[in-house]
Amino acid sequence: MKYCLLYLLFFAIVLSFSCSDKGSPTTTVDLPVKTIYYVVDSTGYWHFYTNDTAYCNPTGGKGYFHINDSVYTPFDSVETEVIKNSGSSYMYGIVFCYHDNGETYRLLIGTSGAYELLKYVGGVNSWYNFNTDAWSLTNAFTYPTSSHLHKGYGSSNKIKVVRTGSGNFDLYFNSIKSDSFNDGSFTSGKTGFASYVGPKSEEYFPNNPVDILYKEIIAN
Repeated sequence: MKYCLLYLLFFAIVLSFSCSDKGSPTTTVDLPVKTIYYVVDSTGYWHFYTNDTAYCNPTGGKGYFHINDSVYTPFDSVETEVIKNSGSSYMYGIVFCYHDNGETYRLLIGTSGAYELLKYVGGVNSWYNFNTDAWSLTNAFTYPTSSHLHKGYGSSNKIKVVRTGSGNFDLYFNSIKSDSFNDGSFTSGKTGFASYVGPKSEEYFPNNPVDILYKEIIAN
């Protein structure tokens, strides 16, 4: 798929989800500080990497996105494979139905098997509560987990969203339908990757970088 020149959008999003699996600081000589934004590496994955505290928010998570240049009208599906090698418990995943004003959906997963769905409309973020099938202006609820997601760092997960019409979207984890939601806000747009970096207090930089790999997106 043809990608445009890399550009980054920054959203400061406070996520209450936090795990104890952010890893432990090492006792070796500090790694060099560097940042890699969505560069295709020798393995064929898009690579997001940083161990620079300059890319942390004072509090909460900070999102970094790479959006491709293809507009899907209508949007039918998006799929990628993602691996998080290290970093805090902040999530990562895909952006879909993205519009140039920043309005979009985001499906994120975590190393604990949890997942979340966000919507950004009119300058406001909202979270989908799968327990009540309703949008919330806060994420003060228990995130769902899926047994179909492979847990832990270094685990590979395929995530896919399929729009089935009438505002219905099905969520697939590792090729198994795991959940769905209904919302008519968007039916078209671009797709991309989403990576989150936690605050300084939750990242063990520089020796435990946020290191995430993404396969080329398949979308139509």
